[in-house]
Amino acid sequence: MLTIKSLVAPARPRERALRRPRLAAAVVASLSPTILFPAVGEQSAPPPASRADSAAIFVTRQQLANALKASIESHSDPALSPIGVNDQYSINEVHRSGRGAPAIHPGWTEVHFILDGSATFVTGGTIMNSSSTQPIIEGGVSRAVNKGDAIIIPPDTPHWYKHIEGTLTYLEVRFIAPR
Repeated sequence: MLTIKSLVAPARPRERALRRPRLAAAVVASLSPTILFPAVGEQSAPPPASRADSAAIFVTRQQLANALKASIESHSDPALSPIGVNDQYSINEVHRSGRGAPAIHPGWTEVHFILDGSATFVTGGTIMNSSSTQPIIEGGVSRAVNKGDAIIIPPDTPHWYKHIEGTLTYLEVRFIAPR
């Protein structure tokens, strides 16, 4: 199994703890993991961010492809291939074959870069329970998204892949932006 720990080189001996106060970590700890990371809600909280002088995280195309294939084969939807996940950011390659539930990530900005496929993406509005089994967004803005498109979702903004044409694969970057 691909883990972040397996991808990060050992820290240098002369490590410096150049950490700002961990207000963001307190926010993350106080939020339900299923709100921040719905597909990994059953797992433990993400680790703290690497120190400023830590080695870079490097994930090969083949590692990402293998992790995404395994996630798809396990019938996860969305299927995730993690690149880096900690208490400051979450970076995943995501594959969807069906519409998901609307989401809000309190305090987190999110970027989606569409790698393959097309969908109808809704932002803003209000998440409402519907007569169907899944909630919906009412009053949001719907846009068609296609390969090569980028979406920036501000913190606390409802968003939803309302309709996916076939399958959709995108790079998802979620981070806590300074206010």
